Amino acid sequence: MWLLNHTSARKFEIPMLKQAGIDEIYLPKIVPSSFMYRSASVDYSEDKNLSIPEEDLKKLNEFDWYEGITPEAIELANKYFQMAFFIATPAMTTMLARYFKGAIILRAYGLDRDNTYHNVMSHVTDGDSEKLIKSMGNRFWFGQVFQNLAEVEPWYIKNRRLFLPLGTFKQIEEGKWRGSDKTIFFVCPDIQLNEYYKKTYEDFKTTFRNLPYKIGGIQPMMPPMDANVLGFVSREQHERNMREMRVMYYHSTEPRHLHYHPVEAIQAGMPLVYMGGGVLDDMAGEILPGRCETPKDARQKITKVLNDDWRLIEAIKESQPKILNAIDHERCADAWRKSIEMVRESLSEKIPERPQIIRKKIHRVAVILPHGYRGGTLRAAKLAATAIFQGSRNARQNIEVVFAHLDHDDLYSSADFADLPSEIKLRSFRWKMLDSKASKRAMTYSGRDEASIIDMPHFVIDDGICNLTDCDAWIFISDRVPGVILPLRNYYCIVYDYIQRYENNVPLHWDDIFIGMVNRAKRVMVTTKFTERDAIQYAGVPKEKIVLLPNLMSIKKNLSRDIIKTMESTPYFLWITNSAPHKNHKNAIAALLKYYDILKGKLECHIIGVDSQKIICSTLDHLKNINSMINGSQRASRNIKWMGELPEDDYENELSGASFLWHPARIDNGTYSVVEAASVGVPSLASDYPPMREIEEQCAIGMKWMNAEDPDDMAKKLKWMEENHQTQKNHLPSFENLMKNSAEHHAAAYWEVIEDTLLL
Repeated sequence: MWLLNHTSARKFEIPMLKQAGIDEIYLPKIVPSSFMYRSASVDYSEDKNLSIPEEDLKKLNEFDWYEGITPEAIELANKYFQMAFFIATPAMTTMLARYFKGAIILRAYGLDRDNTYHNVMSHVTDGDSEKLIKSMGNRFWFGQVFQNLAEVEPWYIKNRRLFLPLGTFKQIEEGKWRGSDKTIFFVCPDIQLNEYYKKTYEDFKTTFRNLPYKIGGIQPMMPPMDANVLGFVSREQHERNMREMRVMYYHSTEPRHLHYHPVEAIQAGMPLVYMGGGVLDDMAGEILPGRCETPKDARQKITKVLNDDWRLIEAIKESQPKILNAIDHERCADAWRKSIEMVRESLSEKIPERPQIIRKKIHRVAVILPHGYRGGTLRAAKLAATAIFQGSRNARQNIEVVFAHLDHDDLYSSADFADLPSEIKLRSFRWKMLDSKASKRAMTYSGRDEASIIDMPHFVIDDGICNLTDCDAWIFISDRVPGVILPLRNYYCIVYDYIQRYENNVPLHWDDIFIGMVNRAKRVMVTTKFTERDAIQYAGVPKEKIVLLPNLMSIKKNLSRDIIKTMESTPYFLWITNSAPHKNHKNAIAALLKYYDILKGKLECHIIGVDSQKIICSTLDHLKNINSMINGSQRASRNIKWMGELPEDDYENELSGASFLWHPARIDNGTYSVVEAASVGVPSLASDYPPMREIEEQCAIGMKWMNAEDPDDMAKKLKWMEENHQTQKNHLPSFENLMKNSAEHHAAAYWEVIEDTLLL
């Protein structure tokens, strides 16, 4: 399997593999849309050579090998292939390393002088590159295009090196280049999006100021005020540029990376003026006329070329084929044959069968509540911890789940965690900030790669014991952290919503912290398609990192369905809220005023929730005038009851006694209270927005809908529920069906995410 799509590399490497004796080669058919894959294309030509059933080949072609490798894809790969060439992307690297049974060859085309493949692999594996590569044993190979790439790598990469040189079949096209356009051709893509290329572009313009030039290379965003930047051009136009422009300039002095366009220029017969000190020096083997020591030297030579110094032009053209000789396919073929033979020999060695899934025995998993949450988020965190614990037990994995929460006596009491399984251990913590040096030391002491973190202060979880490093994995419930987290362990995030995308309630610098948190996570778990889309579009989380899990619901088991069906509802409906802007207080109060004063509503409105009793006296902008609005109506003042946050038993009694539950919020991840209400026989009236629709789709609780932006509609629906809530109870699902949404029922899904992403 050659799991790359680079057009120029494919033209050379597929024939090289065939010369080395590999007859069947699979090429991927889906390319990520990112501009990073600007040189990629899809090729079906090798499919006809595969002795694979048509049905399985069709499946292989439908897989996204870069971002969405599935267990079925790996199963087919193991069935038909013995080698996989790959580039370092998170999903491809991790899935091939863990589950592919054959040889895995990292295709290394070179990096800038300040970077290494150790750093790249650490980045895509969240700091676990050494552990991951060692776990592959003799299956891993470092397929370098230049023999000096491994020199700067650690031993665990250096010892697995293969020489698979860069090469070309194409020779110089005699008589093609004319050079009639006295212009410098310079290739520099991604000018606006890549700092390296931006500086390269600016340096080029400084060096060749007042000389005519054209800039080639794909530009996702065109630089302003420069008509000489061509952007995307057709292949025909690119070849015409090579043929007609007078000279190409190549800037790079990198010792371990070469772009393809200077090779193209030589093949086209175009004079190449290049900076010395880079790969071209090694390929040439001597100082050629087109080589330059300094930018000043380059300007002088190019000026002569533009001014018709044909003696210099011919000297450059006649000497530069020596560069092509170094990468001629006949010179490269022997190295390819020897390297592929080494891989084959390693595959023929008798080694123990690799199990389908290799995983480390997990001793502890920490579920971390990073902020002082109460209410729905606290309940969701406890349900997630319960699901992970129960899932591990069902899978017969003897693990311990630790529930970590902030150490604030006035925030939590033992009663808040009484509904957790007794086997889940509680641990309190405080956030502690370490400076850059201390952060790097802590990473080293905990066995993590310090190169995987940036040079800045980090926050650690100070639990008074060992900063939670006795746990094998961390699961953060939300991204609300005080700063950049020191990843002493692999961590995951469960994110319920991105309300800040719709409500301006998070300062920009905090939002940057939250978004950075999820992008550094090993996996991001969401519970609605709506939040999944926000995570991709707003937070920029790669799709392959995201796992969509079912919502976990708190099903009240203390009341039997028989009792619920005969229970007489008391004359009130229940509104569960807090002071957050998305709760839509002003529209809700406006609707209540219309309900009582115009529609003569008869039911009381009981308002409960974290700090809900403070809403009426709040000075927050979105809560101002709430008190005066209510005081302007005698009926509303008499019927609206502010009850604050209730203990769990009182909450259950209040919920089960309501005629219906009212949820007037504008946007969030949906409220699980509607399911809790259904479990005690209480119907719900809710705002109509996507996550609530997803809850209805999952749980089928027969909610009545209203428009949260229209107080008139909200009031009318309140009146309708007053008159029809008894009938609405008939649409509630059975208790047995509701239990299908419990933490116990969905435990396996939550456990599998953690289980399948922990390394051996």
